[in-house]
Amino acid sequence: MLAVEIEGGIWTAGRHIRPVGMENDMIKYNAAAELGWRVLRYSRGMGITAAAITQIKTILTQKS
Repeated sequence: MLAVEIEGGIWTAGRHIRPVGMENDMIKYNAAAELGWRVLRYSRGMGITAAAITQIKTILTQKS
């Protein structure tokens, strides 16, 4: 199982850089890990590039 998250607001004092927002994200990512999820995180600035798409495809085609 794979989740892809685009983190917004990291350059504009959004929730992802505030303590409560960061802690909530940590809780979310840890809960996902407990359930066997792999989470890829990208910033809006990184965008979904060819490299990101290749990385996602590589992970999705790996055998368990």
